[in-house]
Amino acid sequence: LPLSSLETNSNGCCAGGGSSDDNGGDGGDEGPGFRTEGASAQSEQWNQWPPEQLAALIRSQIPRFRNRPYLPDTHALSRALEAGLPVQLRGDFCWSLCFEAPFIQTLAYEGFLPICCELGGGSGLYVLLPKLHVQRCVLLDWTQLHLSRKVFRRCSRYRLTVSRALSKVLAGCIKQHGESWIYPP
Repeated sequence: LPLSSLETNSNGCCAGGGSSDDNGGDGGDEGPGFRTEGASAQSEQWNQWPPEQLAALIRSQIPRFRNRPYLPDTHALSRALEAGLPVQLRGDFCWSLCFEAPFIQTLAYEGFLPICCELGGGSGLYVLLPKLHVQRCVLLDWTQLHLSRKVFRRCSRYRLTVSRALSKVLAGCIKQHGESWIYPP
């Protein structure tokens, strides 16, 4: 199958994707703004392909993916990190066809922003683009963190929570960037 309509924009994200106006409703349990109707049925044609063949097809027809590291699974991610992936990464993106929860959890734990996009408008082919802001990231060893008294006093105005408002966070992301990078796989 030719993928001639499958393109990416200059930032490496996928072109031809939807926006928050394409959601067809509130998205049900997946969170605010997610399109759920049609996406699964269209994706069935791609689910029949072995991941290695689909990855080869994408590489052969979309030049941007040829030079990006392909991470097929958690084991490949671990090997790439051990080999110094963050230092060797050209640009901010890797790519994957793996949407398994442990893989996405590992990406997030290692500092990647797991962005999902659809290649070509309405193709039903979704690609995960793990993004690592090498130049703009802050990696902390929390055991070594020291806050001065002045900073500590200023911090009293803020509250940091974890896993408390995912739907609000996703709604804010969609409001800021549109749905095109938070597609459901």
